[in-house]
Amino acid sequence: MRKMLLLVVAFFAMATTASAQFAQSNAGGQGKGGNIFASMPTDGYNRVYFGYNPVTVSWSEFASIYNEFMPIKNGLTLGYLHGTNIVKSLPLFVEYGANLQWTFGRSKIEADGYDEKLDTRLNIFSLNVPVNVAFRFSFLNNDFSVTPYLGLNFRFNLGGTLKEIATYYEDGEKVTGTMKYRLFSKKDPEDVEEVRDGVYVAGMGDSALKRFQVGFNCGVAFSYREYSFGVGYVTDFNKIVKPDVDDPVTGRMGVTTISVGYNF
Repeated sequence: MRKMLLLVVAFFAMATTASAQFAQSNAGGQGKGGNIFASMPTDGYNRVYFGYNPVTVSWSEFASIYNEFMPIKNGLTLGYLHGTNIVKSLPLFVEYGANLQWTFGRSKIEADGYDEKLDTRLNIFSLNVPVNVAFRFSFLNNDFSVTPYLGLNFRFNLGGTLKEIATYYEDGEKVTGTMKYRLFSKKDPEDVEEVRDGVYVAGMGDSALKRFQVGFNCGVAFSYREYSFGVGYVTDFNKIVKPDVDDPVTGRMGVTTISVGYNF
């Protein structure tokens, strides 16, 4: 975590130093054409976007098992981003915004030699707040731009469930039972509530997922006039699952975003 923070601070420091140098160069060299960024637009921008999110979790142990029983695999994102110029003579921006993310996954497990099946379905809903430093390079009469960025992402997990649908045979008859876990509830998992026939709900106890993560955010956006395409990645500093006495396994999320958007 400390290394990531130092990288963000170092990038911001270098960008600020470079902006000051280019500003001085531009002020003292207007008759010589100014700096190479003088013709690039520095006006602010807004973007709405939709993204697909391949999601991975780096489990500390038993990764193959946890990926089946806690299938955090994919996501969809809808968001808004605003860029504010921070140096008039440079296309250097601070970006901030918010997006809603739906993370989901599914796995099916069959017991070898038994007529037993477990269908696991996961849903998590989150609010993300990115804060980035970005530099926008413009080309082709400013119709095309490339904007690399890096910064921090703040994720607030609003809620989530893990549903396990078990199918098995008892006395020759097919039986189906559903267990639904509220992923962020610290309610004792043994305190099971039957909400309707064959459907039970419980919390996660000390294994409850954490509601807040901070992550390192980096990526690049490509824009042609009003349209954009972006690729980004967030790796969390803190764990979404922390160990407890009975279950020492921990997990850290990594989220890729492949997005299309509209600039205005």
